[in-house]
Amino acid sequence: MKPDSTIITKRYFSTGKVLFYIILFGAWLRFLGIFDEFWLDEIWSFFLVSKVNSPLEIITRLFHDNNHPLNSFFIYLIDNGNPVYWLKFRLLSFVAGVLTMPLTYLIVVRLFPARIWRLITVAFVAISFPLIFYSSEARGYALVSLFSLLSFYTLSEFFHKDNIWFLFAFYCSFVLGFLSHLSFGYISLGLFSMFIYFQCQQRGVSLKQKISTMLKIFAFPAILVVIIYFNFLCQLVYGGRNSLPLLEAIKETAAYLVGFPRDNRYSYAIAVVVYMILSNEVLHFFRKGSIFGAFCVGCVLGICLDVLLRRPVFFHFRYFFSLYPFLIILLSSCLSRAADQCREGRMLLAVVILLIFGGNIASYGNFIKMGRGHYLEALDYMREHTGSPQITVASDNDFRNRLLLRFYCLLRPDYGIIYLPAAREKVQPSEWFIVHTWQKNFAIPPYLVVDHHIIYTFKKVFLYCGELSGFNWLLYRRKQIGHAVR
Repeated sequence: MKPDSTIITKRYFSTGKVLFYIILFGAWLRFLGIFDEFWLDEIWSFFLVSKVNSPLEIITRLFHDNNHPLNSFFIYLIDNGNPVYWLKFRLLSFVAGVLTMPLTYLIVVRLFPARIWRLITVAFVAISFPLIFYSSEARGYALVSLFSLLSFYTLSEFFHKDNIWFLFAFYCSFVLGFLSHLSFGYISLGLFSMFIYFQCQQRGVSLKQKISTMLKIFAFPAILVVIIYFNFLCQLVYGGRNSLPLLEAIKETAAYLVGFPRDNRYSYAIAVVVYMILSNEVLHFFRKGSIFGAFCVGCVLGICLDVLLRRPVFFHFRYFFSLYPFLIILLSSCLSRAADQCREGRMLLAVVILLIFGGNIASYGNFIKMGRGHYLEALDYMREHTGSPQITVASDNDFRNRLLLRFYCLLRPDYGIIYLPAAREKVQPSEWFIVHTWQKNFAIPPYLVVDHHIIYTFKKVFLYCGELSGFNWLLYRRKQIGHAVR
């Protein structure tokens, strides 16, 4: 007689205890990440918020896409004018990252019958390098992933239980999702598609009742979103790092999902295979009559409409971050079905799972070791090797490097650092020159020549982990002035 899997599950482990330890482990990974140095985009948000006089001005005055309103509200509330303890600005993202794990479990309870795969899914979320990374960064990405999950969970529970408290929670998560990051727009279309699909499954319900239910669910958050749109979204100015092709951002998403190196020669092929598998899984949910399949299709349609109508200039992996936890759920669903259908290949499946875990842990280890950069260390190095009381610095990018120096000078006020913009550098050459780069593999020129006669020699490189946020600093020092280079 075949033993009952439920009895085996209860005998060998308690689901609650294992879930608790997985969440605890994931929280520990995220906690270690918040001690890394404050990054450019976080600093940018900090200085943007410092310009406002009230919380309302965050959405009525700061019209820049680097302003993620919910994160900016938090910075405004806890900022006491002393940026020395910048870790406090990351607490909201940290909490959001931790809550993402139990919320994922609540969602997969309805999707996966086997407890072991529910736990494996949460484990994927716990060790996911991108989810860990953005849970330790004072931005809106961890928040949008949390409220994307919460909006899906509360709406699906309202469908099944018709409880007014779930509807109220849906209202809150929907609005907070939009205030977290604009990419929640993809989620909103997914939620509406989910509602349409659910209503199509209902028999004996009149069209009038369906329209009434639609207004009951979406009217209130839609009104609030329209208000946010006309007071904030439609006036946004877009800016940031160099743009990426859309296909490159899509490829990176697949690479991070399965823990595969994103700059590998086979990364595009791996991405094609991953998306074929995920697409088949969406079809599987449709065949089951699950609203999750309709939700995924709606999210993809949201991305397509965004590309066709808005034609955005900037693309990055993080712009799809609101969808990332759901991609993990799809991946886990695919693996669980493969385990059920092909018992002989379970050893191979275990290897695949270990490779996914290993790839994410390897990226995480590199992040903990290298961080988002070593900017304070660079300042300390310049101070140590400068004889005069003032340190003059120039760079290859006045905005990015100057903003970083401006923030870290607040932490080292006695260093006497003076930044010379490019126009002034020609008249009054600086003693130090900073070159920044995002590339992992790059050549280091032994010297630089600025304005045909100012020679700088290489002194030291300050590296970052090469992932998602951060860049390398190449530090040069002036050698001589007045000798033309031919």
